[in-house]
Amino acid sequence: MRRWVLVMAVLLGPAPAEARSSSELREALRTHAAKRRTWRNTLREKADPVGGTVVYHQIRERSHQHKWKLAVTKPGERIPALRRWFAAGRYPGLWTLDEPDGWYGEHFSDPVSLRLAPGTILFDADIPAHREVYRQWLDSEKELRLGRDFEDPMATVTEAKSGVTLARKAPLIHAPQHERFLREMGIAGVAWYDVYGRRCVVLFNPFAVTEVHFPESP
Repeated sequence: MRRWVLVMAVLLGPAPAEARSSSELREALRTHAAKRRTWRNTLREKADPVGGTVVYHQIRERSHQHKWKLAVTKPGERIPALRRWFAAGRYPGLWTLDEPDGWYGEHFSDPVSLRLAPGTILFDADIPAHREVYRQWLDSEKELRLGRDFEDPMATVTEAKSGVTLARKAPLIHAPQHERFLREMGIAGVAWYDVYGRRCVVLFNPFAVTEVHFPESP
């Protein structure tokens, strides 16, 4: 707990001296941490667990697959590369299936497999408790920062051609717009359906991915 409080204090940045004393800030962070445990438990009561599962994403062009392989496997660059990958397409997030049969058939590149971290779940906006937890988390974050906005990675990473951020695209499939929320709550992403009616796990949280395996080049 103490370590988390110290980390959050750094992330929050310096507050105006007249706004909050250090002891008040520590107490606010402790309160937020206690709420976080409650929120996680609430989410898990009805959430779809996906921890430890392997999902598959097929990239249409082999050249694009090679590009992402170089980016994701570069030492120290996996999380930033996954962020860019999740934001790169026309659609929000990285769309995956629970079977290796991809969207484009055998004449295109073989799917990439991704293993999800133990204990991760999916956010479901159709569940009122999930929407309420997200609302409370946003209110708590605003209170911690005394109403100041904070820069979240999903609000800065963009789709290259349009320049649209992942945060702006996320609501199209009712996904949360804050990576920090996903990371704190252990959420990998959301479930959605493709044009063929197949259920997809759409990934938004790069920290929820523990392994990425790219097929060998032909």
